[in-house]
Amino acid sequence: MIDGFDVLVMSFTAPALSAEWKVPPIELGYLLSAGLFGMSAGSIFLTPLADKIGRRNLTLVALSIISIGMILSVGAADVQQLIACRVFTGLGIGGMIANLSVIVSEYSSDRRRGLAMGIFSAGYPIGGAMGGVIAGH
Repeated sequence: MIDGFDVLVMSFTAPALSAEWKVPPIELGYLLSAGLFGMSAGSIFLTPLADKIGRRNLTLVALSIISIGMILSVGAADVQQLIACRVFTGLGIGGMIANLSVIVSEYSSDRRRGLAMGIFSAGYPIGGAMGGVIAGH
């Protein structure tokens, strides 16, 4: 759920950020897509490391990347730094989501695998929706 919130947090904060930092629309587009770009890269390049270092270790690495990226995002001084932080955070999220889907599938019983995958898959959009509700208040 945290991943879903993190990826969509930029869309919740974009109006305030755009007004505060006077961000042009094209840079705002880059900023909104930076996390998704990082997620794609993380899924493609980070997840295969699980076969070498283990799924648990990759989960810890991805969690560390996400945490560092979120912390660095808070201190970003300009749009370019925030874009870089969002790509970095997305890298960890992409690695985490792809890796955890394999873990959930492998550790679920044959009988409950569909339910387990459904619950796992629902976490991402639920986190995004909860972020939207919180941002609306």
